Amino acid sequence: MIGFLPEIYEDELVYSWIARYYCRTGYNAYIYANEDFYTHSRTRPDMEYMNQLSEDATTAISGYISIEKLIREHTMIPQIRFTEPETLRKAWIRMLTQAGSLREVVLGSRSGRNRQLRYCPLCVREDRELYGETWWHRSAQIHGVGICVKHKCRLVSTGIQLKADNKLLHIAALEVRDSKPQYVDNEKELAFVSYIAEVFYKEINFDNTISINSFLASRIDGTEYLREQRHLRNMKLLYEDMMKFYQGYPFVTLNKPHQLVTCLKGQRHGLFDICQIAYFLGITANELVALDVSGTDLEKSVRYDNAETDYEISEGTRRKIPNQNCYLHAKKKRKNTHYFKSLSGKQNIDWAKIDNELLPFVHDKCVEIYGVQDSKPGRVGIKTIEKALHLPDNRFQYLPRCRAEILLFKEKKEEHWARKTVWGFRQLTNQRPESVTFTKLIHLTGIHADRMMKCLPYLSMFCDKDEEMKIKQLVIPRFEV
Repeated sequence: MIGFLPEIYEDELVYSWIARYYCRTGYNAYIYANEDFYTHSRTRPDMEYMNQLSEDATTAISGYISIEKLIREHTMIPQIRFTEPETLRKAWIRMLTQAGSLREVVLGSRSGRNRQLRYCPLCVREDRELYGETWWHRSAQIHGVGICVKHKCRLVSTGIQLKADNKLLHIAALEVRDSKPQYVDNEKELAFVSYIAEVFYKEINFDNTISINSFLASRIDGTEYLREQRHLRNMKLLYEDMMKFYQGYPFVTLNKPHQLVTCLKGQRHGLFDICQIAYFLGITANELVALDVSGTDLEKSVRYDNAETDYEISEGTRRKIPNQNCYLHAKKKRKNTHYFKSLSGKQNIDWAKIDNELLPFVHDKCVEIYGVQDSKPGRVGIKTIEKALHLPDNRFQYLPRCRAEILLFKEKKEEHWARKTVWGFRQLTNQRPESVTFTKLIHLTGIHADRMMKCLPYLSMFCDKDEEMKIKQLVIPRFEV
């Protein structure tokens, strides 16, 4: 039962608040804090959103802060503000009524995809000077934003995976380290990051009925990207101009034609992706969050996209057609369409050219997943890179150079476990050398105890004899009878 609650700071994640509660209670295991807050004690705390709370916890929290305010101001729900309106409302009601997890509706079972908890060294310094402790700020976890807008310096990564099912409650005061801030003087990059942050902190209208792809379509209609044919967009020109506009920006994600197309078709709703398009089109933050299509061709046809005008379809038939599938019922060939035309299709594909152009991206992604410096090691594979680069299955069978690059990072499972074990040991040693334990090593690396025993013969490939001996002294006694 919750006897007290610490003060929840401005812009603090719910996850961080519960972690500080766990620290102050003196519990020797986080599962006891879980029992105080969640319906199920085995619940793994969601680092970005909020798990289903128990009735007692809901009552205790409601006396301190409303559940609605807690969700709006202390979770990462603004990151999904451009999800389909009906899905977004369903997720909001689910969280507000504590009927389940938001991820079950919007995000499914997807993880953080190698994202990590981050912090601003100057924010940490200010927190400690003013409040005597620090916490996990929402502003530092916005996907794609690697800069603190307030202090104009790079965010520092902790190495802790930002995902829904993290096993531990990571307390910010124990995880962050003093580090020298790296200031950013690129005005274009700072302006773009400030734009994303401004959109993030705007209030969400959960009663909105306009989809983001319909709004973007209305804003493209008045530009040079509208062909002479009615409602046919020149996606190639739009993509080329966006690449020129964002040249030199380190965090652009819509760097492939199909990614831009899927975003404009409404199949991709990420805050960072949408902001890239909106910022390029000159849409202000207020206009973007308002999603106002009044005075445009879409005002009366957002749902069916001018189906009756573009096709020979009767009014009665149009009303029976669900959502945006009108073109399936057209009585003759489509003349002019409101839909975004994909750049893909039947064409002669120059695989050798694609292979050469994609190779640098494949290499960078392999290095990122494999692990550099203090980042957590991952295992590189064909399927892993396909998923990371959002490529179709079996695409690398047509790209021999890219495939060969991936195979350079190939390793046995035992070698991967050994590399991750050495990384975990070094992380714990750098933090508090005197308190390195086998349990902490398992929790940090996520490696099962039996697997850690199997990887011991491979440790010498990644560390010196002194480190190898210390790791074995931690692991081997656990298996001695």
